[in-house]
Formats: sequence, structure tokens, C-alpha cells
Amino acid sequence: MELWLKTAHANVQELVVVGFLEDLRNFASRQPFGKEAFVPFLGPNSREAWDDLERSSPLIDIPVRANPLTPHPFNNLGESLNISTDISPI
Repeated sequence: MELWLKTAHANVQELVVVGFLEDLRNFASRQPFGKEAFVPFLGPNSREAWDDLERSSPLIDIPVRANPLTPHPFNNLGESLNISTDISPI
């Protein structure tokens, strides 16, 4: 990735940043270890891209529920807001 971020065409660089680093941050922010677990493994170009992502769209680490089968409080948000989920054809 370091080589691609340094020497590749801009489209490839964007793919590395958006297609990999941003996805990695999003995934890791929802894991017990958090997104910061990957920072020590980034080279200088990857770290610069990571920091740019942090500045442009900061994420917070989301705590993982002890029991993943426990319903999340937002699961019934549509019901509590009286939003219809009926998608029948018109």
C-alpha cells in the first residue's frame, strides 16, 4: 500500500484510501480493539492518509455489546417515530 500511495495513479491511491483504509477504520471502530490498534502498522504515506481521514470524518470507537443478540435501542426507532415500514407497491 505504501508504494501505491507514493507512486500509483491518483485513482489507485484513492482506491487504497477509500476502499481499504477508510473501510478498515469503520470496521475497527466497532470492534473491542478499536481503530487505533492499526496505527502502529501504518507506514508514513498510509499514516498521512489515515490522519486525513480522521480530520475529514472523525469516528469514535463504538463499544461492543456484551451480548450481540441483545436488541440495539435504535432497532425500533421507526416504530417509536411512527415511520411506516410498509413498502407495498402503489
